[in-house]
Amino acid sequence: MAGHQVEEVTATHVRLSGGDTLTAGLVLDARGGDLHRYEGRSGYQKFLGWEIDVEANRGQLPTLPLLMDATVEQIDGYRFVYALPFSPTRLLVEDTYFSRSKDLDLGAVRARLDAYLLVRGIRQCALVREEVGVLPMPWSEPSRRADNRLAIGYRGGFFHPGTGYSLPRAARVADSLARLAAMVPTAEMARAAGMALNDLRAVFRGDDQFARLLNRLAFRVVPPARLRDQVFAPVYGLPAPMLARFYAGRTSLRDRLAIAAAPAGVRLFRQTVEQHSLLGESP
Repeated sequence: MAGHQVEEVTATHVRLSGGDTLTAGLVLDARGGDLHRYEGRSGYQKFLGWEIDVEANRGQLPTLPLLMDATVEQIDGYRFVYALPFSPTRLLVEDTYFSRSKDLDLGAVRARLDAYLLVRGIRQCALVREEVGVLPMPWSEPSRRADNRLAIGYRGGFFHPGTGYSLPRAARVADSLARLAAMVPTAEMARAAGMALNDLRAVFRGDDQFARLLNRLAFRVVPPARLRDQVFAPVYGLPAPMLARFYAGRTSLRDRLAIAAAPAGVRLFRQTVEQHSLLGESP
């Protein structure tokens, strides 16, 4: 039902601006996040990407994913390009910025992407689709409204503060609620779903607190022009399994200490570090 304004949402009904009311055993609010909620408390991951077909001129098309090419000119904070080959002739290339501002100059970014492809020998290509996004990377969590406890996705805070990505957590939420639906009577679904969502938030709470601490460092302490060399270069020099746990929201205390200390060049940590909640609970 596109084009309808929602006036009110509860656990069992949605009231539309035209006066119609939709009812269900359970209503989940996944209308997305409001960037205004993060104003003054967040940096942003901004991106513009092209999916292109390069059948006519393959150029130097990568055969493996290039996840973070930060050799590009640093503009508007920490800038990198990633390239994901979908087939021998199909490629997604995306220009990404970790910035203090949510503003994105689409014309300028398109020109940079075009220049990036030209340098790699891709002079002719067909544009299949374009995607644009601005994702919050908060250093402070906005309060959630008490009357919207069944919010999911960005609206419910189910995203990684250190990356802005939400798909892995959306999958966890969907799996948890699907299991509930198979076991819990409809009349009890709202209460059970609210408890399940709070339990999932608790799973990630320690990692989210740590990620927001890193965002505060990146967006409030370190000058934007120094982000690549002073913060991201040393962090991404850490062992790959440690970075994988950070992206998955499953860091240990030792991981957090090593990541937080990397920008200062400190790597003197032993395996015997005691596991406790100095920087938040460790799953």
